[in-house]
Amino acid sequence: MPLTRDFKDTIRERARRDPAFSQALAGGAIGCALSGDHQTAQTILRDYSPTPGRSLADCLALATDYEARHGEAPLPDDAFATDVSAAIEARRDSFEPPSWD
Repeated sequence: MPLTRDFKDTIRERARRDPAFSQALAGGAIGCALSGDHQTAQTILRDYSPTPGRSLADCLALATDYEARHGEAPLPDDAFATDVSAAIEARRDSFEPPSWD
C-alpha cells in the first residue's frame, strides 16, 4: 500500500525542524545503501529528505562529517519508532469485512 502524501509531508516537516531527525534519516539511508539496499536508500532520500533531490553522495558526505564531528554515526533518535507508529495508526482504516450471509 503506498503511503499518503500527508505522511511524507509530516516526515519532511519534522526533518526541516529537527536537524537530528534529518541526520537520522540520512543515517538510515546510508545504512541501507551500505547493506546493499539501494532502492530503500533512494526512497528515503527522495521521499523524506527535507531538501528533496539531495544526492546520496551528499548525504554520505553529511553523515561522514557528522561522525567526524561527534565521534559516532548518526542514528535514529529514541522517538523515531514512536513517531512512525503514531503516524501509521493515525491513518489506519479499520477493517470491517463484509458479511457473507
